[in-house]
Order: sequence, then C-alpha cells, then structure tokens
Amino acid sequence: MSIKAIIFDYYDVLLLGGLKGFLADNKVDFNSPGITATNDLLDSNKITLGEYWQRYSKVVGLPAEDLIAANVRELNAPLLSFIKQKLAGRYKLAIVSNVHEEAAITGRLSREELAVFEYIGMSFRTGFQKPDQRAYLDAADRLGVKPAECVFVDDRPQYCAGAESVGMKAVLYTDLEKLKKQLEDLSISNSEAK
Repeated sequence: MSIKAIIFDYYDVLLLGGLKGFLADNKVDFNSPGITATNDLLDSNKITLGEYWQRYSKVVGLPAEDLIAANVRELNAPLLSFIKQKLAGRYKLAIVSNVHEEAAITGRLSREELAVFEYIGMSFRTGFQKPDQRAYLDAADRLGVKPAECVFVDDRPQYCAGAESVGMKAVLYTDLEKLKKQLEDLSISNSEAK
C-alpha cells in the first residue's frame, strides 16, 4: 500500500527547544513517568498552567522559575521548508500533538505554514492523547486515508509505537537529514501524489 499521508508531531519536531536540553543538563530524564504524567494532566486540561509549573518543579526538583525561563522554543524552519517544498501537494499532511491550548500551535505557525496541513489534531480538542490509538485513527479518518497509508513522525518512541499499533509506519525524529533518509527508505520521495 502506498503512502498518502504524513503526520507530524509538533513539540520537538516542528517546534524545537524547550525543556528537553535543560533537563538533560541537570541530569533529569525527560521521559520519566512523573514528567509524562504532569504533561498529560496539562494536555488534557486537568490542571492550569500555573499548577503545571508547580507540579513539574516538584517532580524534577528544580525551581519553577528556572523551568519557565528554560522553556524557550523556536520553529524548526529547515523542516518546515522541506515540508512545504518537497511534501506539500504530494501528500496529505497533518499535525497531531498533545497540547493544552490552540495558541501553542496556531500562535507560532504563520497562516501560510498552517495552510500546508490539512488537519491539526490537538489533544485538548479531540480528547485523545498520544499514545491512545484513537489519536492516530482520528487523524487518518480526518485525512480520508487508511492508517497503513500514513507515516507518523514523532520524537518519542512510545508515540511512534502507538502509531505502529494501528498500522501506521512510524519515524523517530532526531534531525532533518535522518528524517529525509528514513522517508526515502519508505519510498516517500518516489510515491505518487495524493
């Protein structure tokens, strides 16, 4: 079955920076259960942003003020350029992200950048957080494709595993050059358009 859609995670794929490097410098595992649980609470709107930072501070043992100051992010301009130049118009494109507010995505991407994506699935709106299978199935359904016709790109192994559990191909994102190679290995560069 040929690939017809590519679905991207937002944080640490389309938007870089944030706490991952800061926590690594402080010898804190970004994928620890406490951090994951705290992120899940925020992304499902079960706690406020203020409560999030206080809880996060307790989990990692660092001052909330330091965490907030370190949470600086910037768009992954080279990846966005690649998507616009090489993938848009050839594949159905989407974003699926565990996110607590719309402005986290729509406030960062320009109208032109947003227009590249046919669907933007935000967990606070859909009610489905990765790795819940419904998050992936909802995206495929909204794009009008079968899960087996999708490639899912994320920086977290557990979210890639969630995509694979519904029949999607998954690519663990580390950097653009590796992504290009992995997509090429999946015959993305030679597949037919949508």
